[in-house]
Formats: sequence, C-alpha cells, structure tokens
Amino acid sequence: MATDGKNRNGEVNGVNSVRNSMADNETKVEEGKKVEEEPDHPIDKGWAWVILGSTWFIAFIVIGIAKSYGIFFIEFLKTFKASVSATTLITTLQTVAYCGASVPVLAIYIKRYDTRNLAILATFGCALSYGLSSLADSITFLYFTQSLLFGAMSAGINAPNMIILGKYFKKRRGFAMGIVASGNSLGGFILPYLFRYLFDEYGLRGALLLTSGISLNCVTAACLLRPTEFYSKKKARKPSKTLGVGNECKEQQEKLLGDKDNHIPGVDDSTNISLSQPVLSTEDKTMGKTNFRVRSISYSPGHIDPTSSVSENKGSSSVLSLSSFTRYLSNGDIFSLSLQDMDIMRINSQQEEVKDQTKKPLQGCWRLCRYLTERDIFNCNLFRNKYFLAFVLAHCLGSLAPAFNHIFVPAYARDIGISDQNVATVASVISLADFFGRIVAGTLADVPWIRKTYLVAASQFIVGTMMIFSPVFNNFYLLVVFAVLYGLVGGALFTLFSPIMIEMVGLTNFPNGMLVVLVLQGVWIGGNASFMGYLRDLTDSYIVSLQYMGATSFISAAIFITVEVVRRCTAPTNQKDSV
Repeated sequence: MATDGKNRNGEVNGVNSVRNSMADNETKVEEGKKVEEEPDHPIDKGWAWVILGSTWFIAFIVIGIAKSYGIFFIEFLKTFKASVSATTLITTLQTVAYCGASVPVLAIYIKRYDTRNLAILATFGCALSYGLSSLADSITFLYFTQSLLFGAMSAGINAPNMIILGKYFKKRRGFAMGIVASGNSLGGFILPYLFRYLFDEYGLRGALLLTSGISLNCVTAACLLRPTEFYSKKKARKPSKTLGVGNECKEQQEKLLGDKDNHIPGVDDSTNISLSQPVLSTEDKTMGKTNFRVRSISYSPGHIDPTSSVSENKGSSSVLSLSSFTRYLSNGDIFSLSLQDMDIMRINSQQEEVKDQTKKPLQGCWRLCRYLTERDIFNCNLFRNKYFLAFVLAHCLGSLAPAFNHIFVPAYARDIGISDQNVATVASVISLADFFGRIVAGTLADVPWIRKTYLVAASQFIVGTMMIFSPVFNNFYLLVVFAVLYGLVGGALFTLFSPIMIEMVGLTNFPNGMLVVLVLQGVWIGGNASFMGYLRDLTDSYIVSLQYMGATSFISAAIFITVEVVRRCTAPTNQKDSV
C-alpha cells in the first residue's frame, strides 16, 4: 500500500510537471499569435513613403492628363467638326469601360495576384491609347482608343493604387490620400499649359503622340509599387524561433481524454487520468531530451451514453469543448483518442446533419450572393449596411460636378468669348486651387474631432451653390474667382472617399465597397455625360448643364448630413464620441 501511494504520488507529480510544461508552451503560442497579427510590411514608415511617391507620380501624369481633357475636348470639336453630344460620348464610353474593367480587377485580380504587374500593364496601356489616338481620322476612332482602351487600362491604376496605399498607411491614411489626390490637381494645373503649347506647335496628332511618350514614364513608377506579400514571403524564409507556432503546433494538437473510474488522490475531481498508461518521464539517449508519454487525460466530469438520442445529448458539445484543450510537448509525442471522444464527435455530427436538413434551400439571387461570398469573390453582406448604401447614393450624386467640371467650364469659357490661352489659364487655376484644397481636406480628415462626412457635405453645398449661380461668372476675371473657390472645395468628395469607405466597411471589404461605388457611379456618370451634352445642343448654352450638376450636389449634401445625424442619434450613448 505504501508503494502504491508512492507510485500514485509520483504520477501526480508527473502530471503536474506536464501541466506546467504545457502551460508554458501555451503562453508562448499566444505570444506567437500576437506577433503574427502584426503586419509584416512597414506602415506609415519606410517603403510606405516610396509607395506614396510612386502613386503620386502616376496620379500626376495619368489623372492630370484626364483633368486636362477640357483642352483636348475643344481640339476634338475643332478638328473633327462633331457635335457636343457626339464628342461627349467619348467620356460616356470611357466611364463605362472603366467601370466594366473594375469588376474583375477588384473582385478577383487584386485578391489573388500581384497588383504591381497590373499597374505596369495598365500604365503602358494608357500610353498606348494616346499613341493610337494620334492616328484617328474621325471621332468614331476615338471611341475605341480614348474611350474603351484608356478607360479599361485606367481601372488597373486608380483603384489598386488606392488599395495598396491604404495597406501601407494607417494613422496618416487621410494625409496620404490627400497627397495622392493633390497629384491629380497639380497635373491638371501644369499640363494644360503644356498641351496648349503642344497643340500650337505640333497640332492635335503630334500632341497626342507626345502625350503617349509622357505617359510611358509612369511604367517606371509602377515598378516601385512593392506588394505587401513581398514582406510575408521574406519573413517566411526566416526560421521561426517561437515555440509552438505554425503548422508543427497544429499537427501536434490532440484531444486529451481519459477514464472516470481511475481517480488519483490529490488531483482535482474534474480531471481523470487513466492508470493503464501512467505519465512517466523517460530519457531519450539519442536525442538528449526528456520525453513525456501521455496516453489519455480527460477533462470531462462524466461519460456520454452512446445509446442516447441526439436531443438528450445537447450538452455534449460543451463537454467536448472542455476536454478539447490543446497542448504542445517538446518532442511531438503521440496522443490517444478515447472511445468517449469518438461518441461525442459522432453525436455532434448527427446534430449538424439534423440542422442541415431543417435549412431551407436558397433560391435565386440569394444563392448567387452566398456563392460569391463563400468563394471570396464579393462580400454581399455589404448590402445589409444601410449607411453604406446611403453613402453610395450620396457619392454618386455628388460625383457629377467633379467629374465634368474640368470639361464643361473650359468649354463654357470659350462659349462666352474667352481666348484659348485664357481658357487654359482658367483650367489651370482650378487645378492649382484643387491641389491645395485636397491637401487641406486630407489633413483635416486625420483630426479626430472633425467628422469626414461633414467636410464632404459642406464642400458639396458650396459646389452646388456656385454651379447654380454660374451665369454670374460671365467674364475672365469672374471665372478666375469661380476657379479658385471651386478648386478649394470641389475635390473633397474624391479625396475623402477612401478614408470614409475604409472607416465604414473596413480595409478587408474596401475593394468590394469600391467595386459597388465604381459600377453605380459609372452608370450614373456615363448616362449623364451624353444627357448634359444633349442639353448643351438643345439650349445652345452650358449654363443648364452646370446648374443640373449643382442640383445633384445639393441633394448629395442633404443625404450626407441626414446620414450623419441619424448615425449619431441611433448610436449608443457610450459610442457617440466614436461615431
């Protein structure tokens, strides 16, 4: 009896030592998980600033050329003798191509492949579109080069660049987005003078060919867009020093179950250890390590009757959760699985089968939504967020003025008798003021106590007011005043789009949210481009088109304010400060 007592005491000490060893290892596993949760790529530092510089340069060239389209628009009208509605169709088809190409890019490509290769291909395609446009002999040819080709290639530049920029910046995300957006405006300020000079010296075809050469410089900047997966692969090549982290830990995690009848004095009643295979410490002479052999340890207070029904064993899942704690030993010992655990797993599988049989099969669009969500193609749960839907509506309405202002304002200036050189000056002043306005908007977006939606709503209200009273600005100097005021506030909607979207749906769902906005915005802008061109041909003036854009901006501002007020009123008291 004394010998049995000593043996049992020794076994208890062995169990305690095993528990202590496993507890230490569990702590290391948890520490390892915390380390893994930290991103591998630099955030707000290091190569993130190279990413910012590259995306800024691409925006300066590609978007700057697009913002200078008002100069091209006038030359297209003069060279091809086409109507305003036919020439505006270039913008319509370009928007449709851009949104159509954005669907596979945002839904599939950027989730599975390298965005840098896409950026290189897209920047080269944009340069090619201007090179081919120099061969155009009619406005119809431009529908394929300027509209379809340029629009499709732009989808591989704008949205992926915003996504990779959002990954590299967190605390300074609003500032980074503002800097990149300012590149659009600075390009729109400098390039109109350059294009005016090229048109005067080399004509339309020579200017388009030189524009293609300028765009090729973006290929070099696209090569610097290092994807975040680069750092993950680099870290994976390094040997992991953390114990119990990775696939080896998962392979050695087992359920430790035992027998209730074999109780050891001195051990907690809720823990049962099988005496058929005692816990021993043995020396491995070849490896020089201490090996613990654990045959079966149970953390369950009782047995499950395998003959009982499923309904009688609803608590079996809790028993399994108590007994299924994972432990890691230093040498990868083999653990046994008891019959009791097999019974529990069989009962749980029966419960799952009963639940699956009671579910009603999904039909129609619900089945499609489930398929897209499960395949990680598109997260359809976004449509359950009512604030996201309201944001999409307000953004689409408000995007009409920023999208067409750089086209219709220069054309309006030419209609009222302003010279071509002064028209280029008006377009440049708009872009210069927009340059400073976007930087200010991005900086204010990072201020904690300033709501981004209020900034956007205020900017849309000012834009709407100026567009409604556009007939007042009927000479060059008044148009310069218009250009300054509009430029300071007009770009806030596009500048704060990414920070607001990421804040609303999260960085993971940001591509999905951007996809929804781009598709609906493309339909809205594409349809209104030809409609506003038709209004110009019908009334022989751009004033009605400008006032129409102002009305949509007013509606957008009202929606933004309403959504923000509803959010603050419906939020819990302890969350109103963070909403």
